[in-house]
Amino acid sequence: MGVDDAERLGVLSATQSGALRQAIQDSIRAGPRLIELKTFTASQLDASIHLEDADAQSEFIANQIDHSPPTAVNISAYRIVKGISRGGQGAVYEAVQAATGRRVAVKVIAGGPHITSRNRARYEREVRILARLDHPGIVGILDRGRTADGSFFFVMDFVDGIPLDDWLKTQWARGHEAIGTILALFVKVASAVDCAHLIGVVHRDLKPSNILVDARGEPHVLDFGLARLTGDQMGAIEAEASRATVTGNIIGSLPWASPEQASGDTRRMGTPSDVYSIGVMLYQALTGRPPYDTSDRIQQTMKNICQVIPFAPERVRRGPLGSIEVDLSDIVMRTLAKAPHARPATGGGLSSLLQAHIAGQRPGKFQRRLRFACLVILSILSGAVIASMAAGWFHETGLMPEPVEPGPVLTNTIGMQLVRVPPGRFHMGSSPQDPLRDSNEPNYMVSLTQAFYIGRTEVTRRQYVRVMGELPDKSRFVENDGKASLPVDRVSRHQANAFCERLSQLEGRPYRLPKESEWEYACRAGLASDTSSAANDPAREIWSNQDDSRRLHPVATKEPNFWGLYDMLGNSAEWCADGFVFPSDTNEPQINPSQLPEKFAGVIRGGSVFDPLIRCRPAMREKIEPSEQRRAVGFRVVFNASSFPGSTHARPWP
Repeated sequence: MGVDDAERLGVLSATQSGALRQAIQDSIRAGPRLIELKTFTASQLDASIHLEDADAQSEFIANQIDHSPPTAVNISAYRIVKGISRGGQGAVYEAVQAATGRRVAVKVIAGGPHITSRNRARYEREVRILARLDHPGIVGILDRGRTADGSFFFVMDFVDGIPLDDWLKTQWARGHEAIGTILALFVKVASAVDCAHLIGVVHRDLKPSNILVDARGEPHVLDFGLARLTGDQMGAIEAEASRATVTGNIIGSLPWASPEQASGDTRRMGTPSDVYSIGVMLYQALTGRPPYDTSDRIQQTMKNICQVIPFAPERVRRGPLGSIEVDLSDIVMRTLAKAPHARPATGGGLSSLLQAHIAGQRPGKFQRRLRFACLVILSILSGAVIASMAAGWFHETGLMPEPVEPGPVLTNTIGMQLVRVPPGRFHMGSSPQDPLRDSNEPNYMVSLTQAFYIGRTEVTRRQYVRVMGELPDKSRFVENDGKASLPVDRVSRHQANAFCERLSQLEGRPYRLPKESEWEYACRAGLASDTSSAANDPAREIWSNQDDSRRLHPVATKEPNFWGLYDMLGNSAEWCADGFVFPSDTNEPQINPSQLPEKFAGVIRGGSVFDPLIRCRPAMREKIEPSEQRRAVGFRVVFNASSFPGSTHARPWP
């Protein structure tokens, strides 16, 4: 479906249609990392375009200008009957094979005879993938060729069916007794997808409109236009087809996208991403509603996907099927785990879980009890090494859920607010595919096994003076001159450490500078995009030299990231506790990494008002001498969550 089609169907108004077209054209000129689509909802966005890269957007607009009627397609061996669908990848038509009278579906690739090399590669990829897939639940390929005008096409089996969401409405009318039928259908869907997974194919665009259910109740998975090959299956065609897909862009249809897709983390997209998409559809099939709201603006929808833990299906009341069993609910929630490794690895794994449930096997209770026992044991263990090993093992086995939401906000005795950041895992540094990557930004897996509290803002001038008595450069401080809420700057790492020591004495709690891994984890706020949660409009969160003032601004005057932290990027750069080094072996996961700073130059993170917007990235690191007092270089503080037991508060400020 294109912008014009979306307008005709009422998904977009005429005003929205024009605005979306203009936004897409602007994004092509600006580049794929600065796409401005925040005013559109996820459903509107899905109805109009797949966001993969600027080239695809350009091709999409060209397709809208050259909108030939369906009957204009001329293929000698086939008679076109009518158009079925049209979108950024091309158009699909119902046709009749002249020689046999067989009903078929013909997909004509976007671009006509002047197709780009990358779209040609995508066409070849989809044809080869479909030719290798042999499963009754996958629409197979019958023929390929070129139309009279030179456009590329291929022919598939025609499925006379209805989309999955329409089929579900017919089942909901039956009430609770339809659960068995619905689960049986999802077993077949998962098995069909597993056929692709077994040969290294990830669909990446599973959604109700890409699953047709025929009159016999059999599902058929179609549209492998965004599929990719993984592992040893990668070759020249896949490399060419994917060359412009970079970390930070959305691939697929957002309401059904996994967190790694929504955040643009192409490195983590694999077969568990497809399992997540099936899980979203299964959740809606059982409850009658999506796991989280996708009707809001796109930035909020991305936040919901990446952070919001949905209600378990067993807790959803007044669903069309009535109450859902706890064990079935557990299966659904496993497919919706935020971390890919915590989900069933393939469609076959999900199919096996559903078949076991249908057969009356109930592993869910045992798993819940084991998870609870593991957490109790972990809380009892006091040795840091044992705790780290145990936490790592639980993450690998999927028994420990990946934490994605921050904890409560605390206010200490000098009015400083700190957010509790949960333990978790993330890819530190820049992806090798990131065009902005620097050699000082190696990419490796980091596991943080302990929660910590981090300041919502950089330390302000007012806070610094309350603790230290004067500003680091000994300049005059006036409480009410409007500059008290600016971040303190011209502070060396030695002075920042002295502030932490003094604050620790005053509060009876060990404050410190954040490790680099803690700082970057908090900055990313559960996302992988290297423009943080502000991927669609970075300037909404970041003070950079783009603002022309080239001066510090009061803290918390831009929007916070998804975890409620302000100015992690821009305004003043921030000291970290580590030296300017990184692990010698980045192929191995790093557990709670830290480097002793005494022997090395210091490191600051996040960029400042003197840096361009493209340098204000979570992975950006800068070397600086620990004794240097530079303009627009400040810090924020952290303390370990273990030093804040229960709801105990520090003593009031005297």
